[in-house]
Amino acid sequence: MGKIRLRKALKKGIRPNPVGIPSLKELATAENEGLSLEGDNGVSTYVQTILDQVRSHLAEERDSGLNSMSMAIRDSKILEEILSLDIISIVAPLLFDQSLLVRHSAAGALRNLSGVSGTVCDVMVSQGVMKHLVSFFKQNYGVDWVPKTGKRGGDGTLMVDTITQTYIQGINLLWNLCEWNENALKTFNKESLFLGIAKTLNPKVAGISVALAAGQCLNTVTEENKDVVPNEPEFERLLLEVLGQTVPEEDQIQWIYLHILLIGHSTSIQLLIFFRDVTKLRLRISLI
Repeated sequence: MGKIRLRKALKKGIRPNPVGIPSLKELATAENEGLSLEGDNGVSTYVQTILDQVRSHLAEERDSGLNSMSMAIRDSKILEEILSLDIISIVAPLLFDQSLLVRHSAAGALRNLSGVSGTVCDVMVSQGVMKHLVSFFKQNYGVDWVPKTGKRGGDGTLMVDTITQTYIQGINLLWNLCEWNENALKTFNKESLFLGIAKTLNPKVAGISVALAAGQCLNTVTEENKDVVPNEPEFERLLLEVLGQTVPEEDQIQWIYLHILLIGHSTSIQLLIFFRDVTKLRLRISLI
């Protein structure tokens, strides 16, 4: 990392941030007053510090850098700079970090990034985010994984552990990517992610937070997606089981919303199966 040039900084009274990262307010002030917050390598001080932290051998530093990145992308210029640095190759491997907190922060940072716009999702997919995300689900959340649900907090919210929270972030990231990018959706189909996620639709097993995240994601990927048709009997049994459960007084609104999503799944998949069968029938007729 080259020397940092902070022209006029002393004259204007801008003091270094004790944690090493200038605040967004300081960045805006520097820009308005014509100051340079750029290092010799052309990367801004703010972004370079984030990169240094994310690449640190200390888990606390990596976690701090990822959280800073989640906040920094609210600034359009910083967002543009971060995307230009092939940020996926830097952040996505941290989905497999030894530290559970770093994994969670990495998933959260990528999820927040994907929530900016469809254009950003396109860049993320072009930089290979789906390869990492597929491995994330298959390695960390295989067929034997069961979400842990804990006690309720003071506000009545059902508490979940860090591993489960990270799963929810990953599901929301997948949801955003598949909603905006056709190649992400094709990868979802090719890697057969449907049933792996569908198994977490049962709130009695996975908890309502996980079930809702899975339901929202699958509601998007089943819409007009003829290649996503799952193992029909298995999925039908799952839908009937969940829809047949009594809605508890606690989390009542979330349960009702989940049931609405599942009815939508059922309708979408039945239509997909119908059009698939019609297509097969037409093909057979054409061959006669």
